[in-house]
Amino acid sequence: MSEPQENDFSKIALKFPQLTGSDRRALRAAGHHLNPMVMVGRLGVTDAVIEATDEALQTHELIKVSVSGDAPDSRKDAPQILAEATGSLVVQIIGRTCLLYRPRREESPENKEETGGENG
Repeated sequence: MSEPQENDFSKIALKFPQLTGSDRRALRAAGHHLNPMVMVGRLGVTDAVIEATDEALQTHELIKVSVSGDAPDSRKDAPQILAEATGSLVVQIIGRTCLLYRPRREESPENKEETGGENG
């Protein structure tokens, strides 16, 4: 069985948010080697944490989040709060680490022109 490549999420994205067991398994396998990109610290899930999570999901689709031991939100509540705030799905929670998945949102042509996304 071959390991899923980073760009293999397109088939899974079509089924979002109803992921099958095999979809979740593929996402867990892809996320196994990832390092946490977002940390929920002692202040809990703040606007800054939500914004950082949203940006990371826009860039990577699948991210690992770590919840600090002194965070006010429980290790199970913090991922759910982040998922609801960012429109993502909690794929897995192990200890104080979780995986979040959201298909990449396509930028509108207007945004690409404003940010210099197209040459011309």
